[in-house]
Amino acid sequence: MRRARGVLGVIVLAATTWLAGCGSAELSGEVTEADLETLHAAEQVLMRDCMKRAGFDYTVAQLHPVPDDRQFPYVIDDVAWARAHGYGGDIQRQLSSVKENEPNRRYFDGLSTARKSAYLNAANGQRAEGITATSPEGTVYTRSDRSCTSKAEEALYGDAQAWFQARVTTDALVLMRHDEVKADPRFAEAVVPWSTCMTAAGHAFGSPQELRAGLPPDAVETALAVAEATCAVDSGLAARLRELDEHHRIALEDRFRSDVDNQRQMRLEALPRARDITAGS
Repeated sequence: MRRARGVLGVIVLAATTWLAGCGSAELSGEVTEADLETLHAAEQVLMRDCMKRAGFDYTVAQLHPVPDDRQFPYVIDDVAWARAHGYGGDIQRQLSSVKENEPNRRYFDGLSTARKSAYLNAANGQRAEGITATSPEGTVYTRSDRSCTSKAEEALYGDAQAWFQARVTTDALVLMRHDEVKADPRFAEAVVPWSTCMTAAGHAFGSPQELRAGLPPDAVETALAVAEATCAVDSGLAARLRELDEHHRIALEDRFRSDVDNQRQMRLEALPRARDITAGS
């Protein structure tokens, strides 16, 4: 449910979507958002250096080029954000501008046909083979172990195959969790007082999903988004959803503990390398 995050399919396209498709003692601690920024920056520097060795320019991309871009998978529950952005039309326009002006896309578009092919081969590898991962739903993903993307991950995390499997699993768990929360009977129960609050505010919607399906024009979206967020807080829906989200997150991570723990461990082990890489970039 929007307004949510689209950045990974826009600016990080050069390292993931557009171009692609642990041996030490266990470390304690959690990976913070700042740590994720550092790891991403290091991956990008390694990608840049690999592409340079292949004869191409590559510009390091930000992880969050539009800082206010956020995800609300169930209901908008931040009144201040809703007041500033409504349903995120302004953020979507910023993301579109970022995509249009993304340096790596502009560079790629300026290459000859032969050079474009060579660029993609360097970034992705000539054939999707060498590294595979299976999602929790059973989908098998394959990519080249000779690509700059895989080489960057190998250099940072130490094992591109293990990293790819852990990432495929944990990425899938996010959407699985959202689906499970929405299917939980306690979600439907918590929506009832939210709907009552919305009706009293002059917006008769049975659920956030129903509201989103019939979203009115931009001219009134901010007022509606503020009402949605205010009712989410005042009715207790926001608090209930945080509880349900955490409950299903823990349950899913327990089911896929090996990949979840592997990803966390590899990130923690990679952080010192990432700091050295970014410091010398």
